[in-house]
Amino acid sequence: MNSVEPLCRVLEWDSGFFGFRIARARVSHLTAATAARLLAESEAAALRCLYFLAEADDIETIQLLEAGGFGLKDLRLTLSRPVPAIAIPGAPDIRPATAADLPALRRIARTSHGSSRFYADPNFPRDRCAGLYEAWIANSYDAGFADAVLIGESGGEVAGYITCSMADSARGRIGLFAVDAAARGRGLGRRLIEQSLAWFAAHGAGEAVTVTQGKNLGAVRVYERRGFTAASVQLWYHRWFPTE
Repeated sequence: MNSVEPLCRVLEWDSGFFGFRIARARVSHLTAATAARLLAESEAAALRCLYFLAEADDIETIQLLEAGGFGLKDLRLTLSRPVPAIAIPGAPDIRPATAADLPALRRIARTSHGSSRFYADPNFPRDRCAGLYEAWIANSYDAGFADAVLIGESGGEVAGYITCSMADSARGRIGLFAVDAAARGRGLGRRLIEQSLAWFAAHGAGEAVTVTQGKNLGAVRVYERRGFTAASVQLWYHRWFPTE
């Protein structure tokens, strides 16, 4: 007799960081039956929070999520563009990160990702949300969360970063991207994106993809000016379960 695959997967890193059990649904579409099963599995697993990523045009799933106590926390916008075939000149203010840059990277990360779904959910403590991105950028540099971290400088100081990874042999993925508030409006974000495209080209990627929040219009506009267009729209929902 074949075992039934569970509908959710416990996220060990998230659970350890926030200090309670968190899982993500392994499905993106629900019926009334699977919605009931998903909630039953979550309660049996003693979850505190369950993430669900739904397609924006899946009305049935959205209605079932909202009827089941899930709250909408984010609009997830995936953008993509071809990697330029022509060589992209280097930029003197963009370079690979070093260990000495980590304090500045952490500082920028703590204040640069406030449009994320974690900040949109009051059940996550604000300081832990800031700490999440601080840990994320550090782990991108030294724990394999990214293949490369590029930094941008302004006045000789670290003022921004972009992380690059190969999603597969043909696609490069931008992960974290931020410019310190004091350095915005000077084209640093544009140059960081351009140098990420150069990194992807050097590693054989034909396409670049990234994900941002639909409400983060500043980031969306920067990407659009660099030739990125919308590839998909999804919705992040969170379901919280009471503690005993």
